[in-house]
Amino acid sequence: MRQRFQAWNLSLAPGATRATTAAEWAGALVVVECGTLRVDCLAGASITFIAGDHLALGWLPVQRLHNVGSDEMRLVAVRRDSGSIVDSINGAKSDETRQRRIAKSIAMLHEGRIR
Repeated sequence: MRQRFQAWNLSLAPGATRATTAAEWAGALVVVECGTLRVDCLAGASITFIAGDHLALGWLPVQRLHNVGSDEMRLVAVRRDSGSIVDSINGAKSDETRQRRIAKSIAMLHEGRIR
């Protein structure tokens, strides 16, 4: 069965902020393609990521994304379409296996092999 993926980009201008939730990023592997991203979480904590960093925003209690750099910040995200793959044993693949598949998908996206 052919795997199908959703892939998208998100850009923020310098100083721009965007509200978001973990649900928006569920199952996605996200790469900071360029710029500097600060992720603000619900409890007030924040963490900063730079170009080349890989994130799993769906696992964070994310509230806002903020471009703290002086240049455009761009994210590239990819996740499997729901229902596109029948996992063995009622979908009981390990998280590690899923993460490897997502990482492979990101690499394929960057190589231009999927769109």
